[in-house]
Amino acid sequence: MKKIGVYSYIFIFTLLANVVAFAEEDPGDFGGDPDDNPLDTPVVPINGYVIWMAFIAIAFAIFVINKRRAALRN
Repeated sequence: MKKIGVYSYIFIFTLLANVVAFAEEDPGDFGGDPDDNPLDTPVVPINGYVIWMAFIAIAFAIFVINKRRAALRN
């Protein structure tokens, strides 16, 4: 039962972290800013992190597979 609870918390955290990561707010108009279009915000790049996330995911998968193999051998 504990295992299901832990996986539930991990799933909920991942779901909420994903929503927060892509949330953007309109900056609004602050009056004294010389920018003519305050809604023209630069795009946040995520391409630089995709490779690192893939490496971490592969390392985690290898860790979990080795841990399960060790548990089956004992």
